[in-house]
Amino acid sequence: EGVEKLYRIAGLVHGDLSEYNIMIWEDKPVFFDVSQAVKLDHPMARTFLRRDLYNIHKFFSKMGLDIPSAEKLYGRVAGEDAE
Repeated sequence: EGVEKLYRIAGLVHGDLSEYNIMIWEDKPVFFDVSQAVKLDHPMARTFLRRDLYNIHKFFSKMGLDIPSAEKLYGRVAGEDAE
């Protein structure tokens, strides 16, 4: 949900998202270290988004959570079918 808000509302892709750049505050995830975030029209934005989602999927899967694949998350966030 946080990645989707960053993408749809702020028009940004974090670009280096991992478990090390997420903190929980008042029961909500907070992203930090966003100085390298790129706008959606950046040539590498979709590649960075896929990488961010892969990193998040990998971490939470290791924690035993059943979450959609990174490609399904990409389709949800980007509002298109995963390529």
